Amino acid sequence: MSAGGFSFLSAAAQVHKKAEPEQLLTELRTELERYTLVNNDFSEVTLLIDGLSTRIPLNEFRSEEVQSLFRLTYGNGVPEGTVIRYEVLGVLELVEVFALRPEVEDIVKEFFPSASTHSLHGQILLRGLEAEARMPLGKRRMHASVKGSQLMLFTFVDNRLNYCNTFAAGDLRGRLYYTLYVWTHLELAQERDILVLHGSDEEFHTEIKQFIRDIECV
Repeated sequence: MSAGGFSFLSAAAQVHKKAEPEQLLTELRTELERYTLVNNDFSEVTLLIDGLSTRIPLNEFRSEEVQSLFRLTYGNGVPEGTVIRYEVLGVLELVEVFALRPEVEDIVKEFFPSASTHSLHGQILLRGLEAEARMPLGKRRMHASVKGSQLMLFTFVDNRLNYCNTFAAGDLRGRLYYTLYVWTHLELAQERDILVLHGSDEEFHTEIKQFIRDIECV
């Protein structure tokens, strides 16, 4: 949970394996109560859901198929008690489909009724597209975002998502392996093309520079 400027950002917890869901919800409510006692002047509040998600091309999207498609994708991996939501990423011509615990959203909206809910992965893709406009022409780019134990890698071609995958990579070795594997698989050039890093994983940044020369941080 973090706050900055005029926004409040909250990510759904995934990793607390020893904590029961109800305990986590109680902790969320307690923290929000404590937080809003001293910080209550916000113009925008956003709840970012960091959980299971997938993408569907906008021209192939059918709202009545969202539930079955998502559960077909993840099978028994969809946590009990979650609901499936979707949001249209029009500029990318994609629909982001994601799972969330509705109780999390309900608690946040008790304190911030106008809060909007989005998939964290979808927002990372939109930020990546914005970064593309600032990059030099004539070079291919791969984006890498580290969030907790997950590494998200994606590329664009002509402002359309060309590749996107998320890997379980809780340590530096795993992040380096998957990044270099996908970089090689996509036939990107070590000396010419660009790796765009999202976030502030300093250790990963330092180590990946040994393999990829041109790195941009956003």
